[in-house]
Amino acid sequence: IEEDGKGNLWVGTNGSGLIQINRLTGEKKKKKNNPSDASSLSADVIVGLCQASDGKLWIATYLGGLNCFDGRKFIRYNHNPKNSNSLVNNNVWSVVEDEKGMIWIGTLGGGLQMLNPATGKFITYQADKYLTSNYVSSLFLGKNRKMFIGTAIGLTEQNLAYCREVWKRVKFPVATIVLTAFTMPMPGMEMRR
Repeated sequence: IEEDGKGNLWVGTNGSGLIQINRLTGEKKKKKNNPSDASSLSADVIVGLCQASDGKLWIATYLGGLNCFDGRKFIRYNHNPKNSNSLVNNNVWSVVEDEKGMIWIGTLGGGLQMLNPATGKFITYQADKYLTSNYVSSLFLGKNRKMFIGTAIGLTEQNLAYCREVWKRVKFPVATIVLTAFTMPMPGMEMRR
């Protein structure tokens, strides 16, 4: 669930597409995949949302790649095996925006990608050098430009100020834990166990 600058709530569903809820009127609008319309949502299973600072909504879909909604139409980013500058995997599980406006994409099987929305260029980070696993299930941007990447077998911490240099990897014993979400307490509140 994300809230846009107009106070609308955006809700991703497991098969019914994207729902926009006007909090003032209660009106609901559904955005769904239309196979004959390339400017519609690419898939109806939504697993992650990110409201970007420029007002665009980034949508992670199960097997439908990444979508960007500008308020009128959806722009689709999909894997193209003939294009090395495409999305690395269509199973996008998480998406966040950093303070510089870069879009970070976690995929199940293709690792992590950074998309520069201004240029459309992707940079790919995979387990061979950067991550604990190519199955990225969650992304969290913390303080001091640190990003935490939850994978199938561990956690990777990355300081975005030094993106190419320092990646800390912590592997967990197989089947011990799978990171699917991060939660930080509000200032003044305690975490409950």
